[in-house]
Parts: sequence; structure tokens; C-alpha cells
Amino acid sequence: MAVPPSLIDARILGGPEWIGSERYDINAKANTEFKPSPDGPPKELLLMIRSVLEERFKLRAHRETRELPIYEYLHSKGHPDYAIADNFFQSAFGGSFLNHQWLIAAASPTWPGAPVGNHSIIDSNGMPNGTYPLYTPTGPVLDRQVTQVCPSAVPGRACGDYAINTIQPAYQPFKGSPQLPPHRGVEAVLHLARGVRQRTRG
Repeated sequence: MAVPPSLIDARILGGPEWIGSERYDINAKANTEFKPSPDGPPKELLLMIRSVLEERFKLRAHRETRELPIYEYLHSKGHPDYAIADNFFQSAFGGSFLNHQWLIAAASPTWPGAPVGNHSIIDSNGMPNGTYPLYTPTGPVLDRQVTQVCPSAVPGRACGDYAINTIQPAYQPFKGSPQLPPHRGVEAVLHLARGVRQRTRG
């Protein structure tokens, strides 16, 4: 029988020293036929595996729930290989809206003449948000749909009419507001051309 990797729990605590270094292949045959299931092995089969581990390896286990600091847990030795923020492709430094725009069009959509209330405000460090638990803004901040009004309060930071946070498209399907104005003529062609050019290069 083969045990799927999903059953090998990375959160095993305790046990003999050899449990982390020695490996064994167990070949066994059950007296009962079990039908394959997309949900994994049947409960009865798992109980048989548990019985073999207890009898042959003197391994007894029980389940318990513990509260663990998630950051320390995911960065500790032997942590499970989950995707963490720095382990996946990111096309732009921002949220999912901005990442999707750059992934498809390799450019930020624009909102010419966006109302002042829809522009972000950044502090002296270039941060637009005061809700991060480990950061205290150095001044007023506002995380809105569009970049800050030009000129930039901090050199080298984007400013103007670039849409950077979730905003509804000009065309169907869309739901809610605010909504980008339609891109027409040269502006629409340029936005699409940037994406095509970027994708053919890479």
C-alpha cells in the first residue's frame, strides 16, 4: 500500500530521536479490499496503518490542538513548505489588483482626472497605510484607489492618475464603484500594446 504525502504530517511533536532521520518502507496487504477514493484512504485503512506502527515500531500517537505563533512556526526549522509572501511570483509591489494588471498588461491602468478623494496620501517613508501592526506612519496616510497627487511627497515614488487598488473596469462585467472611465482611442491601444510587447519579450 502507498500512503499519500498528505498523511505525512509536518507538525509531529515528540517521539524517539530516530523519527526525524530514519526511513522505512512498509509492505503490507490488508485482508479487505478498499475502493480508491478522491478523499484519501478509508478510515479503516488508516487505523490498520496505525496498528502496524504501534506493534512494529512502538509508536503511539494522539492528536491535540495547540496555539502556535504562526510567523515563528512557518520560519522555524523543519517548517512545512507552504507558500509564503516571498516565495511566489509578484509582478508589482502591491495588492492583487495591481499584480493582475501588471501580469496581463504590464502597466497600471490610468484614471485621468480622478477625484482628489480617490488619490492616496503617503508619509515620509512612502507608506500609504497606517494599519500594519509593526509600522507607525510618520504623518497623514490614505490608501486609496489611485496614486498620490503629483508632485510626489517622497522622491522616486509614483504619482499621478495610476490606478493601484481595486477599482471597477469601464466595461462589463463590473459591480459597484468606483469605476474607471472608458479608455478610448490611442490610450486604449497603448495600454494593450504595452502588455503584448511585455509578454512577447518574456
